[in-house]
Amino acid sequence: MIFTNYYLPKYFSWVLVKQYGNTQDLQEWAHANEGTQQFYETLLDTTDKYTIRLFLDTYCKVANISRNDKCYCGNDKKLKHCHYDAALYLKATPKDFIEKDIKLFR
Repeated sequence: MIFTNYYLPKYFSWVLVKQYGNTQDLQEWAHANEGTQQFYETLLDTTDKYTIRLFLDTYCKVANISRNDKCYCGNDKKLKHCHYDAALYLKATPKDFIEKDIKLFR
């Protein structure tokens, strides 16, 4: 049941991107936790675990994404000038899945 609820939505999101999205950005990921970490590092364009954790933590606490909010990564830029596309991309993933992923960046 955990496999079905946790991994299948991610897989089908990948399939949808492959069918309808920008396929040149698709790449092979490592398996399990390493692949999840690679995904967030690529999405947020950083390998800094603190920044990724801060972004994901803040993202999960926000009810609605607003372009003019301060970016979730902790810098002073507005979201629209920083990681707005990443926040929109994450909307396809349930927040409870993202909350589980945050533990990978502790």
